[in-house]
Amino acid sequence: MKILIVEDEHGIANFLKQGLEEEGYEILVANDGKRGYEISQSQN
Repeated sequence: MKILIVEDEHGIANFLKQGLEEEGYEILVANDGKRGYEISQSQN
């Protein structure tokens, strides 16, 4: 399962990413809403 994290604070995004990856999720990270939308539209 893929999870998209949209967070402008790099430390928070990395913390969430690491924790979720340890649980077996595939994580995508965007640093703002525009990029988050672009990523979400490019994924299945």
